[in-house]
Amino acid sequence: MKRLLLVAGFLGNWGETDGVVTTYQSLIPHLKTTGIEIDVLAYGPQDSIEYHGPLRVIQHRPKVPVKIDPMRWIDPAIRTSRLGRELARRTYDLAHSSTPDPMGWFAYGIAKRSDCPFVAVYHTALDHYARIRYGRIAGQLAGKAMGAFMSRWVFRFYNKADLILAPSRSVRDELDAQLRPPVRVLSRGVDTVRFHPEHRTRTDSRVRALYVGRVAPEKNLAHLVDIFKGRNDVHLTVVGDGPYLETMQHELPQATFTGRLSGHALAQVYADSDLFVFPSHTDTLGNVVLEAMSSGVPTVVTSSMGPKELVDHGRTGFVTRSDDDFVQAVDWLVQDQQMRKRMGLQAREAACTHRWSDIAERMLMLYEETIRRYKRRTGESASPLPTQSMAP
Repeated sequence: MKRLLLVAGFLGNWGETDGVVTTYQSLIPHLKTTGIEIDVLAYGPQDSIEYHGPLRVIQHRPKVPVKIDPMRWIDPAIRTSRLGRELARRTYDLAHSSTPDPMGWFAYGIAKRSDCPFVAVYHTALDHYARIRYGRIAGQLAGKAMGAFMSRWVFRFYNKADLILAPSRSVRDELDAQLRPPVRVLSRGVDTVRFHPEHRTRTDSRVRALYVGRVAPEKNLAHLVDIFKGRNDVHLTVVGDGPYLETMQHELPQATFTGRLSGHALAQVYADSDLFVFPSHTDTLGNVVLEAMSSGVPTVVTSSMGPKELVDHGRTGFVTRSDDDFVQAVDWLVQDQQMRKRMGLQAREAACTHRWSDIAERMLMLYEETIRRYKRRTGESASPLPTQSMAP
């Protein structure tokens, strides 16, 4: 493979943060060392190109901005922008997309023009999110209708791919049963230096529980309200922002809400916690679970979708099958300091096996497999594709 287009969608250029942003921010340093000519394309507040040897990080300011989140805009007209026209003139050996939005469809179009494989990564269960969000706003029937519409949109996009990358085995199995292209697992890593128990500085003895992530209805945060409302034996800290924040602050006035954190402040709030609570039923993996584990914190997750694959039940935390089980697991950890310490040490040990360098290496291996399969299918020779230059 000589040249790769990697459409990341969002890289934190507006200050946004989530598992997708973390994934690509973590992979880029490892991709810089491959010697492959890589164009990483993402939305941002201004047009710019950063050069890192053969890797370029290209930021695109939407010309027809459509706001999809408090800190995110997409561009339905990216194809007609100057940057879009220039990128479309380049030839790639493989095009990769992280999201089924206009930029993802743009990547698919470039793959068709370059006559190369198109790889699509399934990061987010958008149909589940749409059903929950619209159901909350407009009622259950509207939620079901929007979820069905989003499901058709998402599946139409992913059925165009030559390979789909899923973050967990459970998501792979779900997609494999519904979509035509092959689905392979590409898990996630964690920065075990950045997220480390040594960042713990607190000395008080009060038990602290932590949630990190989007403060949104689809994360099942109403269950955390039910668990922690009125309790004085454990203090809950919520890190993040989102549409459910005001409601949660009103329901849990005794909790601490920090807003978005990054850098050392985020690492410290993890390390200063005693247990991590993640009640989501819709997350395809949950990078924050790995960050908590790397910080030496036992975790409580549900048995839905990807997070359960990160937690060794009874050893590094608890995988719960019902709301009652989740409450019981929280109670056990709150009441048993020795259990928290033992599970925290084992969680740290498990997290250290999830290295971003290994994830990057596997991704490149899957690329090469896909290119070979594509060439066999199309009868293309193995000779390198012609390249064209692009002015910065």
